[in-house]
Amino acid sequence: MQFTIEEKYLLWKRLNDRWNIKPWNYWYTLSIEETYKGKDLLALDSEFFQREFGTEKMKELLKSTGIYEVIRVSMEGDINMRSEVDINNSFLENRGRDIYWCTLDLGWVIYTTHEGSITFAGTWLVEKIKEKYSNWQYREWS
Repeated sequence: MQFTIEEKYLLWKRLNDRWNIKPWNYWYTLSIEETYKGKDLLALDSEFFQREFGTEKMKELLKSTGIYEVIRVSMEGDINMRSEVDINNSFLENRGRDIYWCTLDLGWVIYTTHEGSITFAGTWLVEKIKEKYSNWQYREWS
């Protein structure tokens, strides 16, 4: 699914309103805690996360909650809907870029960075990661 310019603008506005995510800017979830009060966040080392939990388990976690399509939003402004097929091929890969993954309701966000962190946002998602990934407390990003 391709988004129109108006739909992309509206999605960026909604990302900003809900999560304080702005295009062309890094999402500093750890440095401005006051901004994120009441929003569950968990930032982890992505290398350890990939090795110990992995993309396949993450995809299964999302599918188990009925999520089969995600939106891929690059910091540079590219926004694309990814179907299950694309999730299977490229989910959580960032290739040195900062990428956000979410659904249209913006109830959760996954943020992968060029610096090697992966941030999970949203109460249910953070709870599921902590439940399913036993090493999370040893892999927090700081």
